[in-house]
Amino acid sequence: MRKRQLLSLLLALLICLSLTVSAFAAQSAETLAHVTDMAGLLSADQVETLNATAESLSREYSCGIYIVVLEDYRSFTNGNIEQCGEELFEYFSLGEGLSRNCLLLVMSMAERDFDMTAHGDFANYAFTDYGKQVLQNAFAGDFRRNDWYSGFTRYLSAVEQELHAARNGSPVD
Repeated sequence: MRKRQLLSLLLALLICLSLTVSAFAAQSAETLAHVTDMAGLLSADQVETLNATAESLSREYSCGIYIVVLEDYRSFTNGNIEQCGEELFEYFSLGEGLSRNCLLLVMSMAERDFDMTAHGDFANYAFTDYGKQVLQNAFAGDFRRNDWYSGFTRYLSAVEQELHAARNGSPVD
């Protein structure tokens, strides 16, 4: 009888542990905000404002818009900054819809380098190589003056224009 009680108690404990592990796994899933500033370039209010704009664009166009600012991309990858963007895309499962449409701007302050990566059918249609150059031109002057908030604001405005053009059948190309 005592063995039966002990076995029941052990089984109940195992069930509780398995439920706890499942709940912990669900809570600890890695996520990434639409705007992530790990280099401390922006104030909390600026990040919040930019994040709201990027989230709104992402919902409206079903294309995730992300900005990630790192102190040094090499702390995340052994490759170059383009590979860093690809690894962030995969690790955080970025993108919207079945083809995971998104545009990711990743910046590394150690080198003052950046890369824009488009993923998915619509994102690749919307953000052509020429279109990415137009996006770069929108923020480059502000970044040269270390005016990060204005640069990101102009970038998001240009992203919206390119998404709108693509949705209307004429991507910037």
